[in-house]
Amino acid sequence: MRIQPKENYRLLGTSIKLNKDKIYPASYATNQPDYKKRQSIFVYYDNHGGSMLLTRGEYIKTDKPCNL
Repeated sequence: MRIQPKENYRLLGTSIKLNKDKIYPASYATNQPDYKKRQSIFVYYDNHGGSMLLTRGEYIKTDKPCNL
């Protein structure tokens, strides 16, 4: 799936960030408790498998192409 974050997010203590103007690939976070209820997903911010966890209300699903 592809998503667009609703806000700019930054992983504390790192240079990792998600830009609200970009489209990212994502997958359901099936290893997280209540992932279906919380609509938890892993957002892939690079081409090396790095990911950030977002939940319902923090992203919008889209059909637009990814633009990492």
